Amino acid sequence: MSLELIIQNLVSLNKEGDYWDFKQTHHSSNSLEKAKLVHDIICLANNVRHKGDRYLVFGISNDFDAVGVENDKNRRRQSDIIDILRGAQFAGGIHPDVMLETIEINKKEIDVLTIKDTQDKPCYLEKHIKDKDKIILSAGTIYTRTLDANK
Repeated sequence: MSLELIIQNLVSLNKEGDYWDFKQTHHSSNSLEKAKLVHDIICLANNVRHKGDRYLVFGISNDFDAVGVENDKNRRRQSDIIDILRGAQFAGGIHPDVMLETIEINKKEIDVLTIKDTQDKPCYLEKHIKDKDKIILSAGTIYTRTLDANK
């Protein structure tokens, strides 16, 4: 099944789930939002209830409408996301395997970050991610996703 069809099927469910999450826009470039991006990716990567790829989909509104990312000033390329993950200092060098692709839904560009299902689980950080002096993501914590919530 094509990625476009997979994502269209997920959007048609009008909900988020264990292995997919919708964002209207890409995370901004400040340190707090970059940490939220890392958190979203880790949670999806560590989910054990789903065997297969996981999806972080940009350009879908809270009402599950395709709004697109064509004008998103925070839009990232795959290399940008990989650089953010490399900077996060994952324990044992095990970090999520990701691939960013653009598809079209209702004539809107939708960015889909696929987090590959690997045997290298769990992914967790060896150093805290901080925003100023506040810890945003804790080292050694195994974050995951249950139903439509990151934990």
